[in-house]
Amino acid sequence: DKGPYKTVPTDVEVIDPVPRKSGYTRPGRYLTLTTCDPEWGHSHRLIVWAHLDSTQPVEAGKPEALRR
Repeated sequence: DKGPYKTVPTDVEVIDPVPRKSGYTRPGRYLTLTTCDPEWGHSHRLIVWAHLDSTQPVEAGKPEALRR
């Protein structure tokens, strides 16, 4: 995971296909979470990024990481 990164509401590049300042450099499956900072405020945003590492069909049961 990458972040949190503090920015202003007009910084829309944080949700680009390859999010600016996320540390990722090529297309992938990313999750971008945003929240107000301060809470209920509108002066800044906190951004956190994550990358999807793998998927499997539900029929395969629990992923290995959850079987431990």
